[in-house]
Amino acid sequence: MPKLPTDEDRFRKLVWHGKLPIQISLAKEDRAALLGRASPSSPPVYYVMAHRCSYLSLITDDVKAWLEALERAAPDRPSSIKPTQVWYAFNGAPLKWHYPIGLLYDLHSIRHPPGTVSAKPICTTKLPWTITVHLTNFPADRLLRNPSRDTTHHYFMAQYKEAEFMRAGSTKRVMNLPREDQDRLWAGLTTAEFETFWAVNHGAVNADDKDELPRHVAIRLYSRTDSAVVQVPLPLAELGSRTTVGEAIAYALRPEQFATGHPPKFRPEDESDQDAPYMVVLHGIVVSSTTPLLWLTRNLCYPDNFLHVVLL
Repeated sequence: MPKLPTDEDRFRKLVWHGKLPIQISLAKEDRAALLGRASPSSPPVYYVMAHRCSYLSLITDDVKAWLEALERAAPDRPSSIKPTQVWYAFNGAPLKWHYPIGLLYDLHSIRHPPGTVSAKPICTTKLPWTITVHLTNFPADRLLRNPSRDTTHHYFMAQYKEAEFMRAGSTKRVMNLPREDQDRLWAGLTTAEFETFWAVNHGAVNADDKDELPRHVAIRLYSRTDSAVVQVPLPLAELGSRTTVGEAIAYALRPEQFATGHPPKFRPEDESDQDAPYMVVLHGIVVSSTTPLLWLTRNLCYPDNFLHVVLL
């Protein structure tokens, strides 16, 4: 008999198959240089249904092909487009190519209603998400250089190994993967093939015995207010299997308060608490602060096996 999908498989598939419609327009300052005298008054646009778990640098080849088609249609051909110079922006803010697309959208597009601090956050950006592609003036002071496909591959594997080190205390399981399995991981991510990716990743996520907790939880916290990123090793074995995501974030932000038994509060979805500083957003979902951290790390991680959490 075929193996029935587990609840974990169902949630992982929902996360994996999440998509985001994106409208990409060519930056005004680059139109004349690329299109010459044929430059239109309105920006040419390109549409893509992007996977939330993917990266902007992985759609650059398609964007480059679109731009080159525009270039060929121009009467005076400029120099060729270099993918390593391509970068994206939303409302003038450069978008970090090494962040998953879903995380970028959550960071830049989810807000609280004007004049409120306790209501549910709302998405204030209409779909498709409208971003701009730039070909010049790469903001090297704000973005990592060389946003190529190969660089993204190396960065992803580095993050994947880091998450494994936090979980297991070493990268032995990843380093011992046959080369073909490491290639399958990357191929599964770039082609959005769930079965290909999870056939390999399942061992990393489910390797921990049900009675033995991972040493630490791989989690990053992103603050919209000051663009801060917080990464603190969360010792789940010490905190306990019943630790909630609210308690874990309180530990990460205020470990000294957590030790006293009075951690910072978090807003439940159905209550207003002016003293509670944050709401938790993961994969575009407002997550209850009482959700078990262990369940989240087994079901709602991004492909790099980190929980990328936005705090609002």
